[in-house]
Amino acid sequence: MIPMGRMSGIAVLACALAAISTAAGPRDALPVAHAPTEGGAMPDVWVCYLPSTAYWGQADGIHAFSIATTSANAGNVNLNWVDTNNQHPVIAQNMYRLKEGVLEQVGMSWLKHGFCAVQQNIGCGACVVSGGCLSFLKPGCSDPYDAALNATTFRLGPRSEVNPTTGVFPFPHAVGDPGVPAVIRSRLQVRDEYVNPAQNEGARWFVEGQYVHPQDAQANVDNNNASHREFNIGGFSFTPNSSVSPIGTTIGMKAMIEGWADIDPTVQVEHIEVSGEGGGRLIVASRASDNGDGTWHYEYAVYNMNADRAAGSFSVPVGDGANLSNVGFHDAEYHSGELYDGADWAATEGDSAVTWSTTSFDIDPMANALRWSTMYNFRFDANAAPVTTNATIGLFKTGSPVGVTAAVQAPGEAPCAADFNGDGIVDGADLATLLALWGMGGAADLDSSGAVDGADLAQLLANWGSC
Repeated sequence: MIPMGRMSGIAVLACALAAISTAAGPRDALPVAHAPTEGGAMPDVWVCYLPSTAYWGQADGIHAFSIATTSANAGNVNLNWVDTNNQHPVIAQNMYRLKEGVLEQVGMSWLKHGFCAVQQNIGCGACVVSGGCLSFLKPGCSDPYDAALNATTFRLGPRSEVNPTTGVFPFPHAVGDPGVPAVIRSRLQVRDEYVNPAQNEGARWFVEGQYVHPQDAQANVDNNNASHREFNIGGFSFTPNSSVSPIGTTIGMKAMIEGWADIDPTVQVEHIEVSGEGGGRLIVASRASDNGDGTWHYEYAVYNMNADRAAGSFSVPVGDGANLSNVGFHDAEYHSGELYDGADWAATEGDSAVTWSTTSFDIDPMANALRWSTMYNFRFDANAAPVTTNATIGLFKTGSPVGVTAAVQAPGEAPCAADFNGDGIVDGADLATLLALWGMGGAADLDSSGAVDGADLAQLLANWGSC
């Protein structure tokens, strides 16, 4: 059995009765008008608590999870919570893995559509409780959806229907492809390779919940709608219909990409506000780590919180003489009949930058752009130490601006060829490095042939002496 978490049996019954009463007429007082922003009105939904994560089972090498989410109203006006139209929140559920210093999003769900709000007073704000599962959430009050409710497939709709900048979506929403096994359909899906303990020694896992609400989105009060928490996936038995133990507390009003920087101080995080129609917040993280062989590993993550224009390219400057290897890309996978394409972004190496991109919007509006509540990774190794410079994010949908920039760690100018230790001279120390790597790759593979050999030795000797 899945535990009910913070939603009591009485609350569940209240919601059921409220849903039945919809056919007969209004359940309670009318909710506030759509997107009230005048006169100091401030609608603001956030995720106060992520109490539990449920595991449902697996099919075709894919595991299904769901996250219990307790939202709260941090604003000063009622938030609409109507289940018979599009005046309610939608809830994205994500999972991340932190392994060997690298954070990746390894799973995503379809969107849970909200239905009536229980007015709880559990420390998420100053709530004056006055009963019922209402069609709005009062200021200071909280509303719980346990993990079972957030896994109910007929209440899960595709992300492609929602404009995260405005919070607008069609009603009723679509449902998942019935051809997908019921145990994983539309739920938070994660491939076995990302959670199998045998393949993930030393890894840590985190879940994230994010609400998008039309009043909150259009009022544009704060981008504080995502929260995260660590869970003990590594110690889990993967028994169907059971719960995964949490670790620590919920980190409220912070997306997981921000939590990465809290865990690892070498991670540099930048917040980018995309202006204009379809704009919103992008968060860019970069991390440079010394491989110990004359090369550095560069890891980038870009998270789209709520920009409907999405991102279609990511470009990192590269200093003179820097040679790249192990260029890679990672994305979260769409599923259950979602309309978006899932093709990986292609990487193009130029003289001064490396750029990843998806198919343009003009060619394919459903191409694999970086859309909301989603994080993509970009990576490579280089034979140059990091400097701070600006990466460019090209926006996917047409509009202004065409792109935005973010400060990142990137390869500076490379040392002269064969000066592996960067002391300004090619000498016996560099020769020793080359011989130690003979037959292997790495910084001593000067011609990028895939192995250190006689050609690399000849190039080192040709550069002997001061740079």
